[in-house]
Amino acid sequence: MKNFSIKQALWYGIQTTTHHLPFLLGASIITISILTILGISIGLATTLGIPMGLISAYLFTSPLACELISEITSSGQNVSVCYSTILDFFSTRWLLFAFVFLVIFLITYYLSICWLNSLLYLHDHKKRSYKAFFAHPRLLPTFTISSFLYIIVVSLGMITLIVPGIIVAIMFIMFGYVIVDKKAGIIESFYKSERITHGAKWRLFLMGIIMIGIAIPIQLFINRIVPMFSKTPILFFALLAIGALLHLLFSFVTINANTYIYRILDTQTNNAVNQK
Repeated sequence: MKNFSIKQALWYGIQTTTHHLPFLLGASIITISILTILGISIGLATTLGIPMGLISAYLFTSPLACELISEITSSGQNVSVCYSTILDFFSTRWLLFAFVFLVIFLITYYLSICWLNSLLYLHDHKKRSYKAFFAHPRLLPTFTISSFLYIIVVSLGMITLIVPGIIVAIMFIMFGYVIVDKKAGIIESFYKSERITHGAKWRLFLMGIIMIGIAIPIQLFINRIVPMFSKTPILFFALLAIGALLHLLFSFVTINANTYIYRILDTQTNNAVNQK
C-alpha cells in the first residue's frame, strides 16, 4: 500500500518555495513575459484577422460568388474570377490568426515542460538552474498529444458520471511528470502514471481537497474583498498586490508539493517492482 505524508508534502512545498523564491519568481517573470507577448500577438491577429475573414466569407457566399460558381458548372466560364474569390477567402488573415493561435498553444505546453523539468531539478539537486528550465523541446509533441488525450478521457469520465471522471483524473495525473522525468511515450506515460498512483488515489484526492480548501479563501479575498475598496485607489492596489502575491506563493507551494509527491510515489513503485 503506497502512502505519503500530506503534511510533509506541504512542508516541502513551503521550504522549497522559501529557499528558491528568487528563482521561482524569475521563472514566473519569464513565463508571464512570454505569454504576454503571445497574448498581444493573438490580440492583433484577432483584431486584423476576424474582420478580413468575415468580409471574405461574405464575398464567398454572396449572390455574385454563387452566380460565378453556377456559371462554372454550366458553361465553364469565369473560372479564373471565381478561383480568385475562393483563394481570397482562404488566404486572408484568418490563416495568420490560426498560425498565431497554434504557436501560442505549443509554447504554452512547452512552458509546462520547462516548469516540470525545473521542479524535478530542484527536488533532485537542491539547487536552481535556468538552464534546466529551457530544456527538452523534443518532448513537446508527446506532451501535447498526451495532454489532449488526458483532457478527453477526463471529460468523458465527467460526462458519464462525476466519480469515474475524478478517478481517471487522479489515475493519470502524473503523466506529465513521467514524460519529462522518464522521457516516456504517450501510452507509456499513462501506464506508468496509473502504476505510480495505484494505491494512493484516496490520499491524492484528499490532498486535492485540502489545496482547494486553501485556494478558495485566497480567491474570495481577491474577487470579493479587494473590489470593496475600489473607491480608495491606494488601498485597493495594495490589497490587490497582496492577493496576487498570496496566489503566486500558493501556486509555488502547490507545484513543489506535487513534485515531492510524484518522487515519493515513483520511488515506492520502483521499490515494489524490485522486491518482486
